[in-house]
Amino acid sequence: MKELTKLLSVLLSISFMLIVSCQDNQILDEPKEDDRASVVSAQTRAVIPHDFDWENADWMPTPPGQSQIPSPWVGQGSLVSIYGLDVINDRRASDGWELMYNSFDPNASGPLANPYFVLYNKYRGLMRIFLYTTTQFYAPSSYLQDGISIISNHSTSLLNFIGKEIVDVSVAPTKSYSQIQPKPSDGSYPLGSNKWYMMQYELAYDPNLATIPYNQIQLNWSLSSYDVTEVNLGGGATGTINGTIGSASSTSSNIISELKNTGEVVGKGVLAGVGQAVINNNTIDSTGRNHLKLPNNIFKALSTGVNAALSAASGNIPGAVIGLLSGVFGGSSSGPTAASFNLNADISLKGTLTNAGSFPSTPISFWVPGTNIASNAVGYIPLYNKSLGVLNFKPGAPRIDTSTSGRFGPYTVVDPWNGQVLQYYIRHLYFPQSVDYSSYLILNPELRYMSTVEIKQQDYYVKYYRRGENPKYQTFELNPGSISWEEWPHGVEHGTNPPQEPIITEMGVRFTIEVKPQDDNIPPSIIYKTFKLD
Repeated sequence: MKELTKLLSVLLSISFMLIVSCQDNQILDEPKEDDRASVVSAQTRAVIPHDFDWENADWMPTPPGQSQIPSPWVGQGSLVSIYGLDVINDRRASDGWELMYNSFDPNASGPLANPYFVLYNKYRGLMRIFLYTTTQFYAPSSYLQDGISIISNHSTSLLNFIGKEIVDVSVAPTKSYSQIQPKPSDGSYPLGSNKWYMMQYELAYDPNLATIPYNQIQLNWSLSSYDVTEVNLGGGATGTINGTIGSASSTSSNIISELKNTGEVVGKGVLAGVGQAVINNNTIDSTGRNHLKLPNNIFKALSTGVNAALSAASGNIPGAVIGLLSGVFGGSSSGPTAASFNLNADISLKGTLTNAGSFPSTPISFWVPGTNIASNAVGYIPLYNKSLGVLNFKPGAPRIDTSTSGRFGPYTVVDPWNGQVLQYYIRHLYFPQSVDYSSYLILNPELRYMSTVEIKQQDYYVKYYRRGENPKYQTFELNPGSISWEEWPHGVEHGTNPPQEPIITEMGVRFTIEVKPQDDNIPPSIIYKTFKLD
């Protein structure tokens, strides 16, 4: 009997322990009454986008009752009429692409209207927005214009790389950027229903972004359309836009947005190249003649620079890539080599408001990843919420030291007009053999945990004109070493002066940077970024 009593006592103790243990687990697994309210608040306010396999999906996630939407990569309305396979195939998560935002949702309460998703490449600092149109369009002659802007009273350099070949960190940061995309190469209409569109933007790393309250800054992007009857990129006018042209500004307005108001604008902009097709499809011959109507020498230099950069991305980094100051190459394991670049251009546009209008459901704004976004934030919160961009440049870097030599000579020359023997001297402006501005580079700390970032090369550039010549027509040289000029003896006047001393208007440094992921199966990316010196 005593043994039975002991057994019952042990069983009761075990039962009590089990009950307490179950109660403790339940308390740990479920929020307390106070916590439950905050969880409900987060669920009813913050919206976590639906995640999906964007790489291999045959159909996009849509709710029951809505017609299936094919992926952007192949099928009806795909992007192949705008971009080559180097862009289409460049979408692998293993190559650094992350799903940042997504409005495709199989659990939506109704049909999706013009849904979109956003990919971000953490090794290259590139953001791509993919939009699918479900709205009917009747604007066969219009071009597509897209734009991105910062909505905030705070200053950030996040958009400083967009629309620029050379970045000047001493001026007000970029606040808005707009670009006009070319018509599809297959002759189809630029605008249409049941069709995919892609917009790419290169982002700069801004360490100060984390100090801005998340609800005081947003990224805003939009789509619109209107006719452009003439475009001139400095070489000749054409009625067809064959390449993406863009314009950045430190305000909410730029030359492309102003076209809507004035019908004709002139200003600075860029040719924004996404993919090798920009070069291949616009080359007429080896002399530099091109369908973009750029000056032949500029297009030939660009083509040479892009080809050299593609070679560098394959592991053959040359001594100096000429003709290219801003670009991102490589990083795609799917091949061919991915390419993105910017080229400064003097843009002249003429247009009308015929068929102009904004896409339904745009503009669209979202919280900026890298800020401390609260769990109960209103609307979508990013799936990828880390600091964006790869690098940036600190202001205050000193100009490159130069020195002027004494006069060499005298030398003699015969004046062709009167046969008089003239004397002249030679002088030189010397530049350093090498420069090191690596201490002014700012690297996104996120990359330290997943890649090796190496400065492969630093080159300096000089822009100048000769005294007595038109300052509008300036010479650009990369690593010149020295610039020489002829000089008459003091006090001697001649009817025809030879070229005189150079007037330096701008100097800067170009970095060639390799970002190599820790996984050896992922090819590295080569980033060319050029910064103007104060």
